[in-house]
Amino acid sequence: MTLSPEQIQQLLKPKATAKPTTKPNAVDGPCRYYEQEHRCASRGCSSPTHYKVEGIPRCYPHAIVTLNDLVLEVQEVLKARNV
Repeated sequence: MTLSPEQIQQLLKPKATAKPTTKPNAVDGPCRYYEQEHRCASRGCSSPTHYKVEGIPRCYPHAIVTLNDLVLEVQEVLKARNV
């Protein structure tokens, strides 16, 4: 099978590529995702993770526990203020 000169030129043309889409990192909030892998800082865990809660690397289960603790703290403050 031989290619015609037109087919060769079409194969040599640079193809229009879409710009890669990247997920924006959350600017607000205590939990953030990072591309670089870290180790969980919880005592005895050291599982690989991409998440940091308040700047501390946490695996997914420990991140959920830490975020839950933060929510409970906020609820206690709101109850104390009678909000």
